[in-house]
Amino acid sequence: MKQKDTELVKQAKKAVFEYLYKIPFLKFSEPSLETRYTYADFIIKTRVDDKPWNLICCIGANGQPLNIRNVANQVIRYKEQWKNVYVIFIAPYISEKGAAICKEEGFGYVDFSGNGLVSFENVYIEQHGQPNQQLIKRDLRTLYSPKAERVLRTILNSPEKAWLVKALATEATVSIGLVSNIKKLLTEREWLVPGDELKLKSPGEVLKAWANNYDYRKNDIQQYYSLASVSETEAIIASACQSYKVNYAFTGFSGAARFAPMVTYNRVMVYAEKKFEDYLVSCGLKKVESGANVMVYYPYDEGVFLGAKQIDNTNVVSPVQLYLDLIGYKGRGEEAAQAIWERILKFNVD
Repeated sequence: MKQKDTELVKQAKKAVFEYLYKIPFLKFSEPSLETRYTYADFIIKTRVDDKPWNLICCIGANGQPLNIRNVANQVIRYKEQWKNVYVIFIAPYISEKGAAICKEEGFGYVDFSGNGLVSFENVYIEQHGQPNQQLIKRDLRTLYSPKAERVLRTILNSPEKAWLVKALATEATVSIGLVSNIKKLLTEREWLVPGDELKLKSPGEVLKAWANNYDYRKNDIQQYYSLASVSETEAIIASACQSYKVNYAFTGFSGAARFAPMVTYNRVMVYAEKKFEDYLVSCGLKKVESGANVMVYYPYDEGVFLGAKQIDNTNVVSPVQLYLDLIGYKGRGEEAAQAIWERILKFNVD
């Protein structure tokens, strides 16, 4: 048996039996080992119409595509020796792409959240859409931690570029070790072109996945009301930031309108590196709890400014950051995000 964490194996056995017990007409043996199946973590024996079947169970620490393909590559070498054998891949959580690969390879799969597919002989059971009970995993926390997001912003801001680890670490102002870890996680998801450098295979897929794990409300958001017009208010804020030497960049609808002028809006949104509330109040902005038309974001991490551009003498966050801030914003935010995606980012999703 391959060396696996004892608790992982225990949970994998529990998950697969809970899934198989949904098939009332089958009886199963206790998990066992056979040396002829060197790639297996354990084997479950059953019978279908009096025909014996060996269910070969292979455990992965996660259900990302690369791990599943590695199992497939091991299994394929023994395929000629198979007789009444069915492979089931088991992991804490199996991504949609991972599940699709299992189907392509003719495998079954089961995860700890109750999602799975078992299909052999005249047996068929499939269940999907169960909430991911394994979301708070170390790799997800690592991939979408503030410093890791600097790496994602940097490579998404230059999606055609192939980055060396050291150069990317320097550009994103993070450690080489962190970039190496991010490279491993992106490789497991098959988001990188194979090779020593970091070059995205499908930037759109990476950004969509990030957006699903992103919330602009992580920022410290202060709300104000201004009697001035939108353009006048934005000019006041830009001038204040320049006077106080505060790094700033417009985001949300304020940023989108500068990249895609068809976006109409009545609410100013801006990142400011440090607080300068007294000056804003002196310029006529009133701090409010509701009914705001100005939102000042004090960022959870300075990485939000990576890739910022100057348009019409004002600073604007990168299109990637704009998309992230808009896609989860109610009230036409998704529409504005889509305009940025189609007109500026132009990312495809495989």
